[in-house]
Amino acid sequence: MPVSPQAEALVQLARKRRILDRAGCARLRILLADRRVTDPASAREFLEKARLLPIGPAQQLLAHVPPAEGMVLGPYRVLAHLADGGMGSVWLAVRDPDIPVAAPTPTPDPRTPNPASASQRNSGEWLNPPPLSRPDELVVVKTMKGQFAGLDEVRHRFNRECRYMAELTHPGVVAILDHGAADDGTLYMVLRFVESGDLKELVELQGALPEALALAFVHQIADALDEAHRRKLIHRDIKPANIFASPEGTCQLADFGIARSTSTERTQLTMEGTLVGSPAYMSPEQVLAEKDLDIRSDLYALGCVLYFCLAGKEPYKGRLQEVLHAHRTAPIPDPRAGRPEITAKAAGVVAKLMAKKRDERFQTPSELRVALA
Repeated sequence: MPVSPQAEALVQLARKRRILDRAGCARLRILLADRRVTDPASAREFLEKARLLPIGPAQQLLAHVPPAEGMVLGPYRVLAHLADGGMGSVWLAVRDPDIPVAAPTPTPDPRTPNPASASQRNSGEWLNPPPLSRPDELVVVKTMKGQFAGLDEVRHRFNRECRYMAELTHPGVVAILDHGAADDGTLYMVLRFVESGDLKELVELQGALPEALALAFVHQIADALDEAHRRKLIHRDIKPANIFASPEGTCQLADFGIARSTSTERTQLTMEGTLVGSPAYMSPEQVLAEKDLDIRSDLYALGCVLYFCLAGKEPYKGRLQEVLHAHRTAPIPDPRAGRPEITAKAAGVVAKLMAKKRDERFQTPSELRVALA
């Protein structure tokens, strides 16, 4: 049964936040279609008054629906709030053809001084953005927190980094479709919505993965990182939650939101000495906030991801400081400790990826792909 983008956004919200199980999401889709839920106002009315869902799930969903009068970011109409991150919030939205798009201001060349106009950029600058599959396709919109977006230099860097990331077109990377500034100055980035769950969800639902499936996922991500490496980009936040994966064995790397260029000609969005990334998957050099990070830091994180897939748990557990210290000093965990059937080859790949010293790891994603072949 066809449903509106608003209804589909609520179903995806319920699924991704685990408010409802698979059967509950299927029932919700039917109810929303039957009640003709098409916008935030009708969504709020359904959740507040229909009494067709248990009170707990209805209230959880309601907390993530925009105000009845609606919310827009550039030409994108927001349908649901998905999550909050370190730099901002994540929303499900749809492109609204009735919202006019202002004439764009070109993003400045990275080698030129920072002009006053660099803080502004309207949606639609890219001449050939990846097309939407259909006009009502859901997209993911990431917004930057106000304390960051209000700084002109940060806005300038944000625009340029979006441009660099948009250059990274690869089937193993979730596509960036657009970026801009809303009327109130909120900076946003638009990405293609991927319906499949992430690798974290997959492992939590199914447990440790078969070795062949885990290695297949890592090979695909290594291929995506190879393209990033060619363009002098590092991701800096590789973790299972940023890898969309299907049980059939295909995956895509998402969230280049804190990506960094290793080119000396490019200014960085984050400042030197700032701890970035997810503690459970941080390389030793990230823990130390070293400024000369390179692709080998991403490869370390990918080793942690491979261990997670094979063992069904993160490499190191404990309080934040204990985990960070373990990345620097603790022995590399062996996935065979809990699963003796794991081959020496797979365990060796984990060990080499997670070597404490960068020179002892795989030096490039290409080298890793050869080892996995």
